[in-house]
Amino acid sequence: SDIGALRRAGSLMKNRKVFSAIYTSMAISSVGDILIVFLPLFGKEKGFSSFSIGVIIAIRAGASMLSRLSLGALSNRYSTQKILIYSNVVSVVMCALMGFAPTPLLLGLIVLCAGFTLGVGQPLTMSLVSLATQPEDRALAVSARLTGNRFGQFILPAGAGILASAAGSGGVFVALALLLLTTFAAY
Repeated sequence: SDIGALRRAGSLMKNRKVFSAIYTSMAISSVGDILIVFLPLFGKEKGFSSFSIGVIIAIRAGASMLSRLSLGALSNRYSTQKILIYSNVVSVVMCALMGFAPTPLLLGLIVLCAGFTLGVGQPLTMSLVSLATQPEDRALAVSARLTGNRFGQFILPAGAGILASAAGSGGVFVALALLLLTTFAAY
């Protein structure tokens, strides 16, 4: 039975829509987690106060929550695919800009935008996985999406740490932008 589930999961991953939603979810989830870890390091490198970095991290969380509250209105106006693409474009730009933010205020504004657009991605990828699968495969596809998220959250922070030791935390933000950029190849 476990082998049958693995085979079904493998065949699900051959579905381009399922694969792209799972990959995008993994990237967005990992970027969100890595930001929380590297924003304090970036702030320390730039001489920002601990208080300002704490506020910036809270802004990111609040913006992500706000995005989910506005997702219904966005979904009534635009397709799921369009919302995900546009939010990822903004996320790519914002992550790249984070690495060059000279002040806590500017970093906070950038993180506000990034938090909002990153917050949109997780529920939308869940929706895309559900829409791209048959009802009998939906639970397995959602489980594969969650497994992909955990895999990314396990592997990617180590890579970010290695990169930070060589390029500083600003380089990590640029690398996160590049990671998000790779999600467009999956479509």
